Amino acid sequence: MVRWLWVAMINLRRAWANALRRVFVRRVPWVQLRLRGPLPAFTPAVPWWQRRFRGVTPPAGLDALHAAVTRIVEDPRCPGVVLKVGPVGGGWAAVREVHAEVARVRACGKRVVALLAAGDTQSWLCAIAADDVVAPPAVSLMLPGLRREAYFLRDALRRVGVDVEVFQVSPYKSAAETLVRDDFSPENRAQLERILGARMDAMVALAAAARKRPPETVREWFERGILDATSAVAAGALDATCFEDELSARLGGAKPATITTWARAVRMLKTPYARVRGKRVAVVRVHGTITSGKSRELPLPVPLLGAEQAGLESITQALRSAEQDDHVVAVVLHVDSPGGDAVASDLLWREVARVNQAKPVVAYMHNVAASGGYYVALPARRIVATPDVVTGSIGVLAVRPVIAGLLRRADVHARWLQRGDRAGLLSASQALSTAEKETLERSLLHAYDLFLMRTTDGRKKDRDALEPLAGGRVWLGHEALASGLVDETGRFCDAIRTAQEAAHVRRDPDAHFVVEVAPSSALLPRPWPASAIEIARELADEVRGTVAWAVLPFGDL
Repeated sequence: MVRWLWVAMINLRRAWANALRRVFVRRVPWVQLRLRGPLPAFTPAVPWWQRRFRGVTPPAGLDALHAAVTRIVEDPRCPGVVLKVGPVGGGWAAVREVHAEVARVRACGKRVVALLAAGDTQSWLCAIAADDVVAPPAVSLMLPGLRREAYFLRDALRRVGVDVEVFQVSPYKSAAETLVRDDFSPENRAQLERILGARMDAMVALAAAARKRPPETVREWFERGILDATSAVAAGALDATCFEDELSARLGGAKPATITTWARAVRMLKTPYARVRGKRVAVVRVHGTITSGKSRELPLPVPLLGAEQAGLESITQALRSAEQDDHVVAVVLHVDSPGGDAVASDLLWREVARVNQAKPVVAYMHNVAASGGYYVALPARRIVATPDVVTGSIGVLAVRPVIAGLLRRADVHARWLQRGDRAGLLSASQALSTAEKETLERSLLHAYDLFLMRTTDGRKKDRDALEPLAGGRVWLGHEALASGLVDETGRFCDAIRTAQEAAHVRRDPDAHFVVEVAPSSALLPRPWPASAIEIARELADEVRGTVAWAVLPFGDL
């Protein structure tokens, strides 16, 4: 009751403020929104003292774009939006989200004009969602197509006396082939060619629909590689050349339009009314390479680990916090991960499965959710994927460096004493013996069998139907949907709606959701239902001793 009264008081104040705005601000200017930087799914949190004293501003995420568009769409006094675009990152998921948000603005009768501040391909793909796309005369469109480049290190490593032993379940599980080959394997080349072709087709289709040109014309733009602004206008890739200070005249004609920044527009636009935050959906992020320990970002990318790490400890605690919060009715597992440590992936699988017993968990796949990233999504009630997500890669591998040659070159004499025929299994000073290789291969096959078992149980498939999809093979989201590896393709808001439906609450994509982080104090897990105790013990025995990695050889293409 107190909560309802508090919300009513807030809304009464906001209603008065909105009434004053309608009286004194009859027309809201055009609003400029900036799309720049990596476009993360969620705007990173920055401590208040860094914002106040150091002026640190986090890069705006897709959630901030959605909130801004909602304010603009709901205020009829605003005529439209100016998007200042570039340079941007964020992958294909970000491009799709930008197009969807711009479509919301255009659907309510407002215009959107994009000012292209950078000519890279992804910035242009975001900009063409607008009604008109303009750029300064000096901007050239860089449309070189798609390229996957890899550096094979086998010969370079051998030159310094280092060999690498790689054990993998299939040639398609190719995360470490750059260490042991001098070219793509035929299997990996074939799947990379397939993915690049599908990505190129999707890019051409998106641009053709946005610019209202036949696909053949768009392919010609990519064949040319670079289009200067004048040529881009003549070809139809841009609508006009225009400096930023000329936009007002272009938008207003005889009477120049007024354009304002988002910071100022916030004080003019209608303030949304508060809602009683009762039942809500929690979002738990699995972003980066899955490892044990806490989530963190490394200053530089590390082979196999990347730059961002999704720590088992942090994600587990966030899941438990959501589970034990009485206001949370469902969980969306937001996955943007190429996989990682097989044991950490399985322990996280276990935690997702356990929480799913108490509250529905829906997995959402953003840019990449493959190998271990796919593994942790398997126990969810439903899996929602973007059409272009990289997923699958059902398989494991093990990588072992051998530095015997390097030690000889450096005149280092390695000597050892051991007990047990396989005591040198984890040593890098010598190659594995036949017995040690057999042991490692058995462990790898065990981890792979466990991955297959998780997939057959989670996706309700038999082993024979799964084999052609497994073995490290990689799929795009729409391919995964056709083969039954995911349940539906869609956006993040679709995952929220699916979670609400699973929790039997009213479907509302704009309802409040909370991004869970690990609490300051550790939370212990709640027990499984009694009927599942024996299963839990059996699963715990299965993961013991695994030394494999479930990781993808590349991120987003």
